[in-house]
Amino acid sequence: MSKIISKLLPDSFKNRFLVLFILFAVITGALSTSIQYFYDKNVYHSYASETIINIHKSLEGRLRDAILYDNIYALFSAAENISKSVSVISNVYITDQFGVYITDALVSKKLPQSFSGNAEIFDITLKNGKSVGKVIYIIDMKEISKTVLTHSLSSLFIIIPVIVIFIFLSIRFILYFTKPLNVISAKLKKTDISNLSIKFDLPTHASVEVKNLADTFTSLSAELDRSIKINIEQEKNLAKEERLAAIGSMSAGLAHELRNPAMSLQMLMHSISNSNNSLDSKDMDVINREVSRITATVNEFLQIAKTVEINPAQTNSGLICAMLEDHIARVMKERLTLGYSNEHLDFCSDEMLIFNTLVNLINNSYDAGATKIHISFAMDGDIITITVQDNGTGIPEGSRDKIFRPFYTTKNSGTGLGMSMCEKMVSALNGSISLDAEYMQGAKFIIKIKDMK
Repeated sequence: MSKIISKLLPDSFKNRFLVLFILFAVITGALSTSIQYFYDKNVYHSYASETIINIHKSLEGRLRDAILYDNIYALFSAAENISKSVSVISNVYITDQFGVYITDALVSKKLPQSFSGNAEIFDITLKNGKSVGKVIYIIDMKEISKTVLTHSLSSLFIIIPVIVIFIFLSIRFILYFTKPLNVISAKLKKTDISNLSIKFDLPTHASVEVKNLADTFTSLSAELDRSIKINIEQEKNLAKEERLAAIGSMSAGLAHELRNPAMSLQMLMHSISNSNNSLDSKDMDVINREVSRITATVNEFLQIAKTVEINPAQTNSGLICAMLEDHIARVMKERLTLGYSNEHLDFCSDEMLIFNTLVNLINNSYDAGATKIHISFAMDGDIITITVQDNGTGIPEGSRDKIFRPFYTTKNSGTGLGMSMCEKMVSALNGSISLDAEYMQGAKFIIKIKDMK
C-alpha cells in the first residue's frame, strides 16, 4: 500500500502539500454535506411526526363519529384532505378496531403488507378507552429525501466557493513557506565549484529548520572548498613529481640505449688506434650500424617528445586495410597473413596516424612469431573500435601493465618506444588503446577512436 501511495505522490514537496490540502478540502466538504444531509433527513422526519400528531388530535373526534355512524364517505374525505394538504404524508389508511381495512386517501382498497417504519399509527377510542378503529399515516420519505437533497445541493453553492478560497489560500501559504527552500535550491544550482563557499540570503520568515539546513550547506561548502584547494595543490605536486620521474626514466632509458653503441664505437676506436689506424670493411660496417642505431634511437626519442599533429579527413576501413596489405607484402613478404572484416566502414579521422599505429602493432606481432593477424572494424555512434589480434607468443603476464611505458621492451633489441608512441597517436585521435588480458591465443589490442566528422 505504501508503495502505491509513494508512486501516486508528486515528487515536489510543494505539490505534495498542495495535494494534501486539496484532499483535506474535498473530504471536509463531502463529509460536511453528508452529515448535513442525514441530519436534515432526521429533522424532517421528526417534523413530519409532530405534524401528524397535531393533525390527528384535531381530527380524532370527527373520525370517531364517522366510524361509529359507518360514514365511509366522511372517512375518505378526511383521509384525502390530509394526504393532499400535507406534503410529508403520502397516504392515510383507516381500519376498524380489528385492523380490517375501511378506506384510504388513494383508494387502494387494501392495506400494504408492511409500512417499513415510515408510518405513524393511532387508535381511535371512546371516552371509556375502548378502541373503535385505527388511523395509519404514511410518511412520504421520497418527498423528504427530495427536499433534503435539494437543500444539500443548495448548500454546495456555499461550500464549493469556500473550498476554492481555501485551496487558493493553501497555495499562497505553501509558496510562502517553501520560498526559503527554493532559495537554497536555486543558489545550489547556480553555484560554481570554483567559487565556494556558499552563503544563502534567506527570507526573514524562514523556519529554524531551514536556517539550520542552510548553515549546514554553508559549512559543507567551506569544507569542500578547503579540500578542493588542498587536492589541487597535491595534484600539482604529484604532476610535478610524475613529470620529473618520467624525465628521469626517459633519460635513463635513452642513456642505456646510447651507451651500448657508444661503447662499441669506443672499443672500435681503441682497436683502430692499436692497429696503425687502419680500417677494414668490417670495421666500417660496425661503425655504420652503431651510428644508425644511435640516430634511430634519438629520432624515436624526439618523435615521442614531439606534439602529434592530426590531419582529419574522410576515409574508410577498406583504404587502411589496403595500405596495411601493401606494407606486409613489401616488408614481410608472404610470411604473415592479414585478415580483416567490415572493410567498408566510412568515418573521418587521420588515416596515417591509424596506419602507423596498426603498422607498429603488426611489426610487434611479427617479431613475436605471429603468422596470422586479424583486424576488425566496428562503429557505435561516433566511436570506431578497431580490434587487432594475432596468433603469436603473446605478452607475458608480468609485462602487460608495462607495455605502454617509454623504453620498456621485452625484445632483445629495441628502444621500447613503439607502444608508447602508439598510445600517444591514439590519444591525439581522442581515443584509447588497451590490451585484452583475457585473450590467450596470442595478443589482442582494442583501439577506440572518435569519428571527427
